[in-house]
Amino acid sequence: MTFANAASQTYKPEGYALGAQFSEAMTSATGGGTITYTYGEKEYTSLDALPTVKDAGTYTVTAVYESDTEYGSKDAAFTITKADQAPLTITSTGPATFGADYTLTASGGSCTGEVTFTVAEGTGKATISGGTLTPVLAGTVTVTATKAGDDNYNPVTSDAVTITIDKAAAPAEKTTVVSVKYT
Repeated sequence: MTFANAASQTYKPEGYALGAQFSEAMTSATGGGTITYTYGEKEYTSLDALPTVKDAGTYTVTAVYESDTEYGSKDAAFTITKADQAPLTITSTGPATFGADYTLTASGGSCTGEVTFTVAEGTGKATISGGTLTPVLAGTVTVTATKAGDDNYNPVTSDAVTITIDKAAAPAEKTTVVSVKYT
């Protein structure tokens, strides 16, 4: 019996008709038997009757040949690979100000994965906690965002963005008024 693996496909939300991925099983038996297909624990009389599969993973279908005198089966697999997400873009590009926390934001990606930010020092310094950049030294820093993948999508990383950290405003000068009384 011949029943070959199907070519892999990349995840798409609408999924794939499982039976359409395979070519009909063939047998050289002469007994006039039938070929059925098993997927999961269910038997199907044709490939067209197999369900649509929607998530990344490997799906195994078994072709079963049965006649009065012969029996055979062969497994074949179809794999849906994870898709790349849409581009991720950092939307908060500064400037930040020394002494004040700065909220980082990003948009894009294709799933509900968590977005994390990383910072690299330039002429300035900053730390990141969650989506908050805390300036430590005025100058520039480089920030990158990464959106986690999920069962169907790979992680995605943004292009690096340079954020300027401005110096804090100088405090206002204190003016002291001296009152002099002449007598």
